[in-house]
Amino acid sequence: MIILSLAFLAAAAESSCVIARGDFILDSDLESVLGRTATPSSGRRLMRAPVAGARRWIGVEELARLSGIPRSEIQDSPQGICIERAAMHLDEDVLLESLRKAIQDDTVSIEILDFSRYPVPEGRLQFLRSGLLVSSAASPERAVLWRGSVQGDGRRTTPVWVRLRMYAERDLTIAARDLMPGKILTPEDISVAHRKVFPLHSAIANAGQALGQTVRRRVAAGEPLLASLLKQPRTVEAGDVVTAEVDHAGIRLRLPAIAETGGGDGELIRLKPVKGGKRFRGRIREHGLVIVEAEENDKQTSGNASDGSVSLRSGRVEKTDSGTILRN
Repeated sequence: MIILSLAFLAAAAESSCVIARGDFILDSDLESVLGRTATPSSGRRLMRAPVAGARRWIGVEELARLSGIPRSEIQDSPQGICIERAAMHLDEDVLLESLRKAIQDDTVSIEILDFSRYPVPEGRLQFLRSGLLVSSAASPERAVLWRGSVQGDGRRTTPVWVRLRMYAERDLTIAARDLMPGKILTPEDISVAHRKVFPLHSAIANAGQALGQTVRRRVAAGEPLLASLLKQPRTVEAGDVVTAEVDHAGIRLRLPAIAETGGGDGELIRLKPVKGGKRFRGRIREHGLVIVEAEENDKQTSGNASDGSVSLRSGRVEKTDSGTILRN
């Protein structure tokens, strides 16, 4: 977050308005218009300040009522008393500093194209990643919009925005030829190139990380291979019979199960015992082995041999029709 320093608007500098520096008008802000004996300087809130750059006129009667000071001790004015919120305009240097704090990468080049020109209050300028409006099609040539905010000393925030282009020069993995959805990547399918990329996309730098994965959609030759475009190949399809392994209290049970959903290594799928019973979930490991993790299921699988359910009894080793229990 960047703390914005005060840069009063020209109109405020030339006017005789009282300048409020926060979200509220304090009695200490009005020392110039309160009587000498009536200046409390306590920092007591009198009313909410106007928005940045705006003015508010307060009559002497209203000021006396709010401050509790006799009207006779307040310097009078024919038009009342003018209150103006201290404000500034954003500039590129302040914006760049805040954006770089959000990106935290000195290798990224940022080109600011436009930004909000209206006055903002003194406060904390902040840009979060969640405010960056981008899609998977974002590129170094395309302008993107990043929304941020300025927060004053209270809860009030003022939205700001900046339109920009940014890029970084990096080695990245690209498609060596056109790739169709479901294609399992081989060394002939990928290549490495050094080019400008949109820095916040998860481009794969190490070609080895892409090998063996499948493509989610069509990828044209020369297009960067982003992590979001790839997934593990499906090693289990719905209807396959797999080996489910349950590890509980030092006892490991393996039993055949039918996959009700498919997936790749490391993914969760839903299964049911071959001979019927309660359904459960497991995570796919290599060679069709599915590990049933206790925390992935709401309750421990239970039942008896007659209905094909898994029976786990701490401290015992037994064989059932549904599988074999092995002690670790």
